[in-house]
Amino acid sequence: MVRLLRPHLEEAFRRATGPAPVLTPREREVLLLVRDGLGNAAIARALGVAESTVVKHLEHVYARIGAHSRTQALRLCRNALD
Repeated sequence: MVRLLRPHLEEAFRRATGPAPVLTPREREVLLLVRDGLGNAAIARALGVAESTVVKHLEHVYARIGAHSRTQALRLCRNALD
């Protein structure tokens, strides 16, 4: 049971003890649109960029904060998006 809880406890500890991740203005903008439920193609249209650019922004965010999905990135960046 401890093995199942460990990732969740580590994430909670990291959120409680660490500062909000530092995002570039564009990364923050992309994550806000992700939070609003937009897919990569819709985000690209909204920002006037290529879809591959949106993918790269998300890859940079994931690498910086150690996320593996959009949902996890939103969870880890919650304070930075408020």
